[in-house]
Amino acid sequence: MSLPAEERFKRNFLTLVDICHEMVEEGSDNGVSTITPTMFNLVKIFITRLEGKFLIERFIRKTYEYWDKIHAKDLEYFKDLGLNLFSMAGDRGLDNIVEGDDKSLTGGLSLDHISSFKNLLSAKYTDSEGNTVEVFDDEKIEDTWKIMHGFVKQSLLYVHNQREMVDGEYTKDYFPNVNVKENGEKWKVKAVA
Repeated sequence: MSLPAEERFKRNFLTLVDICHEMVEEGSDNGVSTITPTMFNLVKIFITRLEGKFLIERFIRKTYEYWDKIHAKDLEYFKDLGLNLFSMAGDRGLDNIVEGDDKSLTGGLSLDHISSFKNLLSAKYTDSEGNTVEVFDDEKIEDTWKIMHGFVKQSLLYVHNQREMVDGEYTKDYFPNVNVKENGEKWKVKAVA
């Protein structure tokens, strides 16, 4: 049996976090990141503790109006979106997730650190051979778009399932502004088109 859409979403989100962690390490190693790998690990720990349902619903709420930009692979939009994706600490609050002795882990983490991630998406450095290297290179960009496209498809399936189709009609009003049929066709999500 396949995983529910919200759990696939969370797995993909953690893959995106891993890509971002690689960027943070590369940026830190080359002096172009104000975020340390240790600090970013705290973000990953935080995100790991979030429920898939929270992640996918937040993504839908923050992005559904801009799915055309994701479909078109609008890089500037993604750079702004990245801030929204990683600012879940601001919406949910680290202290609401991390309990007990673990709260000491969050002492140095602020939204300023998360916001500086946008700068990393445009960061460049010169390697030992004098070449200019972009931290967010073409391979990472392409991998990111694959994940982002997966997010939208998983979101469409999630909304479709939450609306509970009976005899060709939805029985629940769930994210009513999301046009599942139209987006399902555009994104080639057969289960909802």
